[in-house]
Amino acid sequence: MIVLGGWLFGGIAEDVVHHDPLVQVDLAVSQFLHAHTEPLFTATMRAISLAGSTLLLVASLALAIALAWRHRWGDLILLVLAVGGGELVNLLLTWLFARLRPLWPHPLLTLTSSSFPSAHAMQSVIFYGLLGYLAMPQIGTWRGRVRTVVAGVVLVLLIGFSRLYLGVHYLSDILAGYAAGVVWLACTITGVETMRRYRWDHAQTDTAPARTRSSVPPTGE
Repeated sequence: MIVLGGWLFGGIAEDVVHHDPLVQVDLAVSQFLHAHTEPLFTATMRAISLAGSTLLLVASLALAIALAWRHRWGDLILLVLAVGGGELVNLLLTWLFARLRPLWPHPLLTLTSSSFPSAHAMQSVIFYGLLGYLAMPQIGTWRGRVRTVVAGVVLVLLIGFSRLYLGVHYLSDILAGYAAGVVWLACTITGVETMRRYRWDHAQTDTAPARTRSSVPPTGE
């Protein structure tokens, strides 16, 4: 996942920097969507967009409180590193690329920050992907797990599309955000789970001699 996501992000970033044909696709898709906006659909997309910002922030805080309440410190650290670290990584990437947002005569939304990669797309992959990762062990059936994954993927795709429809991102911004989110989430989970396994193996090694000594009867019996 890390290699695939990194390769995808690198390819998209290269096309954007060198103004390769992907940039023309960006313009064509954005122009088509901007020319076919509808008030009701626009209101729906605004609401869905909140799931990648306001709702995501509230849900992250609620999940952090729930994990702390249950003393699941490892999962809490994972959440902080994934979501908080992902925000910092996105800020760094947007600063490095400094890509201007789409400009429209009558914009649906007006933002002045850089657009590449999309913070909504990246953070939605990170948070909802992590939420699914933490929920999987609690779901007893494969059918339930599949439904959870499908629901998460659909929500993430809708959030990305909402930003594209509202005219504040290009298609490549969204795709790069997804790729960067996958890379960061995979790196975070891999790092935290590696440390967990290392500590577990180390604890098992430390307790093994004690168990062995207790199982040997005293001399003379």
